[in-house]
Amino acid sequence: MVLKLLLYGVFLISVASCPALAQPVLPDIAGTAGRGSVTLNWQCQYSTVKAISVLRATDSNAVYSLIGYVEQTDKGIQSFKDIHPLTGLNCYKLAIEFKTGLIWRSNHYCLRVEKYTMESEKKLLPDNKAVEQKPDDRKTEPSSKPADASSAQITIKLKMPPVPDDTIDNTSTNVFSRYCSADTHTGNITLRLPADIERYLYSIKFFDLQNHLITEVPHIGTANLIFDKRNFQRKKNIRFVLRKDGVELEEGWLLMP
Repeated sequence: MVLKLLLYGVFLISVASCPALAQPVLPDIAGTAGRGSVTLNWQCQYSTVKAISVLRATDSNAVYSLIGYVEQTDKGIQSFKDIHPLTGLNCYKLAIEFKTGLIWRSNHYCLRVEKYTMESEKKLLPDNKAVEQKPDDRKTEPSSKPADASSAQITIKLKMPPVPDDTIDNTSTNVFSRYCSADTHTGNITLRLPADIERYLYSIKFFDLQNHLITEVPHIGTANLIFDKRNFQRKKNIRFVLRKDGVELEEGWLLMP
């Protein structure tokens, strides 16, 4: 059954007969604390990653701050060493940026660093500036200095992802959104959410090239939606931000037909 409706001033087509998508598996982070630092490890399943940012907070639900970038983004086992962990609870997330401009956030991982460990072993740490700098191909992009153990938690907004080349081959190994896609035949945008939509609050916003808000749905009540092309006024590139319980779940670009 297809039902057309107008919600929050947005032209929507609710598709009740489509099955909801299962939640994709994101990299699971593991970590160890020792010698005054925290070492994180995970496995990356993708070969088209442009950059990976490491974020840290004092609680899994707190605001995360940027602390560094992963030097090697090749497919396989990856690692990052936080040489300035906080005393107490440290929670980490990854922001994975693909060459298509899509950004995924990983699941969080928390561990506790005891004060005595920091004081007795911190002097053994070398000066490791590499992990606090962006990879060479991102040096021209604006950034803020990563937080360290002596600084207050600073909210660092990752920059808006670059507009992808409209010649990107959709059948290649490039990674695109798990939830949001543009229909090349109708010009509509399709949104398919996981089966947990009844337990969590999902919302989505769409922006143009100048970062102006085009339209939004602050509370999505169904797992399958089609946004009518009339919402986007023949714009070529549309940026979307999808949130789950207020936390950014996915961000990227849609190339409109």
